[in-house]
Amino acid sequence: MKTTFFDSILKRDGLVILIIWAAVFVPNLNVLEVNIMEARNFITAREMLHDGNWILTRMNGLPRYEKPPLPTWITAGFAKIFGLQNIFMLRFAAALMSLLLFFALRKLMRHAGFDKSQTLLSVLILATAFSTIFTGREATWDIYAHAFMLMGLACLFQLFEKTDQNLNAAFVAGICIGFSFLSKGPVSHFALLLPFLIAYGIVYRFKKSNISPVAIIFLVLIALLISSWWPFYIYLFDENSAEQIAEVESNAWLSNNVRPLYYYFDFFTELGIWTIPAFMSLWYPYMKKRVSNLKLYQFSLLWTIIGVVLLSLIPEKKKRYLFPVMIPLAITTSFYIQVATLMWNKFSKTEKWPFRVHYWLLIVVCFAFPIAAFFLLQDAWQEYIVSYILTSLFLIGIGVLKIYLLQKKLFDKLFYTNVLVIATIVSFGIPMAGVFYDNKEIVSPKVIASYEAKYQTKSYSYGEISPEIIWNYGFKLPQYDRFVNPPLFEKATFLVNEKMESKFLATFEKDYRIESLEHIDINYADKSRKNHKSRLTANLYLLTKYDSQ
Repeated sequence: MKTTFFDSILKRDGLVILIIWAAVFVPNLNVLEVNIMEARNFITAREMLHDGNWILTRMNGLPRYEKPPLPTWITAGFAKIFGLQNIFMLRFAAALMSLLLFFALRKLMRHAGFDKSQTLLSVLILATAFSTIFTGREATWDIYAHAFMLMGLACLFQLFEKTDQNLNAAFVAGICIGFSFLSKGPVSHFALLLPFLIAYGIVYRFKKSNISPVAIIFLVLIALLISSWWPFYIYLFDENSAEQIAEVESNAWLSNNVRPLYYYFDFFTELGIWTIPAFMSLWYPYMKKRVSNLKLYQFSLLWTIIGVVLLSLIPEKKKRYLFPVMIPLAITTSFYIQVATLMWNKFSKTEKWPFRVHYWLLIVVCFAFPIAAFFLLQDAWQEYIVSYILTSLFLIGIGVLKIYLLQKKLFDKLFYTNVLVIATIVSFGIPMAGVFYDNKEIVSPKVIASYEAKYQTKSYSYGEISPEIIWNYGFKLPQYDRFVNPPLFEKATFLVNEKMESKFLATFEKDYRIESLEHIDINYADKSRKNHKSRLTANLYLLTKYDSQ
């Protein structure tokens, strides 16, 4: 077989993965605004550092048991070293977990018997998928749960395929599966582990001669021990709060964001620029006659499909919940890329069509970007001139390179140009997202501190205030309407959820003079736009007791 471009770098595949990770998951981590899930994580980490709530975790002073604490512990550790305001480093902790994810996939595929070429293909497809980029660049719980789980599965596969007892693999697998639970509960167990086990059982039928009962029992005991101690501690020392939160969370899975069964049927589009190859890779009747290893293809395909089916059974559905499916889908997609690369000369004209469309669409994107970005930036283009020029030049250059490689049929090299497109957009293009931040009436919650100093008050919230506002404020805002025994005060400042204003006024207007001080608004989208969110606004009031004047 003719030596391909991949063969020349396979000995350095680990370095290639590291370089691509550094290009896609590290640049511009501090550019985009903190989202609601990150804010919850950051607030909980802040209260760990300020109040010592490391086990009985708190958010804005209230129990926060919806998510286990491991990711928040890691975030708090980075905050302790680099500071709570260093958003780059708080997100960098999560970005490191994406690196663990990629090396875990590499380890799993090597144990499963994939060759180095296809292993690298799969890892790079996963690393440049839109779903992975969004998940791996945000300081949320998902990347922790799935990265730990995938490393556990890599060790589990090693355990299944060994003929002798391997307690070391069982030990690491147990720790990683336990850490996954401590990151986001049983989410990854249901979305990643269970589909993996079902697919493995169907394809490989759990060869009994290769499985050590001792090692499996050892693995399960370690995973259970690590997974159960925190929930047990919570129920032991704060049973009422734990039960209330568990009830709310279970109801949310059944009633929030309820979507039809077919909602995830376009799951392959979450792979982003790999959508067309991903779609083609799912056609089993076509692929089964062309793949180099049918069992491995069946395993990755079943792992993908079973994952989608199981997630579809849950009433609550969000596109981001599909992220664990992208892991086996990246492997499945690599089969199609490999087939198209090695069998191009045997393809009919019809068979060549999807592959060509895939690359020509990206070529159009590369050449269209400078024009589209110029009109999008409009009068603000000078503010982003460096980002605009660098992104445009690199994409045009990549577009030219794509055309050359496509004409020369150098498909192994052509694959890397897709990776370069993503790296260019992330490294140079993300700062231009600032053009969407067009709200001229932003009022930061930090202004509350100046009113506290002016009127010598303590601040409270009334109604649930969005985590983003509380995070930007910098301190706790005790929620007055959640107190069992509300505190007494002569004067205080209140940040009020707009939906709760009528109730707030009815509660205090008889005994307090109420003065409006400020309208807090941290929306970066102008009021005229649909993505201007009312939950990112609140009103600040000064309350003064009548008999204290």
